[in-house]
Amino acid sequence: KLIRTFFKYANDYPSTGTDNTSLSITNLKNKNYRNAVIEKIIVKSDANGANAFVEDAELNFYETTEPVFKKQIKLSKNLSIAYSPSFESYIGTDNLFHYNSNYDISPLYEVNLYNNDGRPLQDKDQQGMVNSYIWDNENQMLATCKAAAFNDMACTSFETGEKGNWSYSANSTPDPTAPTGGMCYNFVNGAISKSGLTSGTYIVSYWSKPGSSPCTVNGSSTP
Repeated sequence: KLIRTFFKYANDYPSTGTDNTSLSITNLKNKNYRNAVIEKIIVKSDANGANAFVEDAELNFYETTEPVFKKQIKLSKNLSIAYSPSFESYIGTDNLFHYNSNYDISPLYEVNLYNNDGRPLQDKDQQGMVNSYIWDNENQMLATCKAAAFNDMACTSFETGEKGNWSYSANSTPDPTAPTGGMCYNFVNGAISKSGLTSGTYIVSYWSKPGSSPCTVNGSSTP
């Protein structure tokens, strides 16, 4: 058997489309993301290329104003679809984006919140589970949280100016004994808070130096 993978990139489509998907492709090209993958098709055939069938396929959608990923859909399972170029997505003479009707339109996952650099802060998978992410100032991921909205999580190691959804006014302090990195936060400089939480039970975890005064979390003192 022969397995081949075909890609269609943003630059493979004309800039004539007027619907949102077409406009997002034009936006990718205008911002020099011409090699952004729009469609990926895996085809299985005989060694000579005969009897070609689509093994799998996925279609990526992007935002219309920023060159960031929005959602992905995949081919419905357990289908036997003969492959020909007509399977591929295209922008038609009607100036609309078209794709094969055998795609499952329920997104495999969908990003619905981004930071200023286009990194995903919150997405939702095909089962409806929300996952959230926190990034530092250099776009390194600090934390990920499953089954939680972005506004319901917070994380920081005080290594950069990124506060990770916490609120505090003072700068972090160098500390060579810190268990990770080299910075810490001194509560003498002010409290740390998190607002806008959905009603529920939360876990607050932290590291404190031996001999430190107890911390007060939501009105209760902790060692």
